Amino acid sequence: MSNKVVECIVDVYAKPESIDKVRSALLKLVECSLEEDGCLFYILCENIHDQSQFTFIETWQNEEALDNHLQSDHIQRIGYDIYNDITRPVSLKRYQTLKIESNKTNEYKNSSLCLIL
Repeated sequence: MSNKVVECIVDVYAKPESIDKVRSALLKLVECSLEEDGCLFYILCENIHDQSQFTFIETWQNEEALDNHLQSDHIQRIGYDIYNDITRPVSLKRYQTLKIESNKTNEYKNSSLCLIL
């Protein structure tokens, strides 16, 4: 298993009548996940033009930390809790960050490229 940092993009699509329920459940998931060992970054976004689409942007210390997260009680529980409230299977994509080193310190000008694992 790789010891490299793993970036993840996770998409969840709620049924229109279940948006509030799914949003609430996903927000609770953020709180639990941020406390996990190996979690470096974890945010939940909602699509501005389609409130039924939620996207997690996550950074994990390594693949083992991500795999432990995916097997955690709170991830397993949310799968059961919102199973009937989503329109398609949850999409999880893993990436490895390829950084371009720069002497610039302006955080707004930093960029990175990701490779899908």
